[in-house]
Amino acid sequence: MDSSWRRIHVYQLRRHHGLADRYARLRTLGMLTAEELAQRHGVSAQTIWRWYRQGRIAGVCYNDRGSCLFSPPQEEQQSLAESN
Repeated sequence: MDSSWRRIHVYQLRRHHGLADRYARLRTLGMLTAEELAQRHGVSAQTIWRWYRQGRIAGVCYNDRGSCLFSPPQEEQQSLAESN
């Protein structure tokens, strides 16, 4: 099967049923872009991507192009859990 055929159908199903895409769901969970995480750590986005490739930080890919979101620093995760 052609992957573009599947993408179109997934998009149509999501739109028809009012479902959020993977990016939106991950952002709702508090996941950060490389740029946002870099700003919080005082480093560049390139450093975040290097740490990701080295396995020093975990990321969650949300598309077929390898774009990822990253967990916030531990302190922020604890405060988010306590506020819920």
